[in-house]
Amino acid sequence: MKKFFSFLCILAMPMMLAASNLCDPDFPLPLDPYIDPTKPLDPNQKSPVCVPLIYQDDHELTFGTSCDGYTLQLLDEYENVVYSIVISTGTATLNLPATLSGTYTIEIICDNITFVGEIEL
Repeated sequence: MKKFFSFLCILAMPMMLAASNLCDPDFPLPLDPYIDPTKPLDPNQKSPVCVPLIYQDDHELTFGTSCDGYTLQLLDEYENVVYSIVISTGTATLNLPATLSGTYTIEIICDNITFVGEIEL
């Protein structure tokens, strides 16, 4: 019985962590990579692109990794772009417009790779 209970706890742990990750500023936004097959790969790229670490606290985004030159877009439920900005060099934090509220799809675009997630404002 103890083994079974331990097994259930081990299975439940990732689900609890994923649920807490959605709103906790101590955890980065979960982003999934999407590679656009219509865009050519950069032949000069020496290493793979890592998933950006972006932390959210209300309307403020903090970048845990460099996103210099990447494009950040927010899309509404109809996939309309409601906010778009190119992240300038050295940006550590970014304040999103206070007029935005609700659930949006966040896209971080780097060449032919787009990192996609969901953000609640």
